[in-house]
Amino acid sequence: MRAANSGARTTQEQLLSEVGAALTQAVRALYLGDFHLALGLLLPLRYRIRAIGGSHAQRDLFAQMLITAALKSGKFALARSFLHERTALKPNSAQAWNWLAVALDGEGNAKDAGRARQRAERLLAA
Repeated sequence: MRAANSGARTTQEQLLSEVGAALTQAVRALYLGDFHLALGLLLPLRYRIRAIGGSHAQRDLFAQMLITAALKSGKFALARSFLHERTALKPNSAQAWNWLAVALDGEGNAKDAGRARQRAERLLAA
């Protein structure tokens, strides 16, 4: 994929070399537990992932990877910002509310973390 960059002529070749290679490296970094590297690779691609195509659900996996990398690397404020967006877009996602609770706990905000956790529990009980 990286080699495609040297002679990239088409849009697909450019996407492969610029976005695809970095996404592949990020998946590997997450698998190996290198969350800082994964976050560093995924963050600049956040708004370019749509260009690779695929379904909303397929592209959403990269958003979930970004959140996981932020949480696991201790970047709780960054994760919280992603999760406020996610809970606004997906207010019925118990997973998003649970992740938000983790981020808030990481920031030392136990009160709001408890509220987020309660929201998740209500959604799961429904």
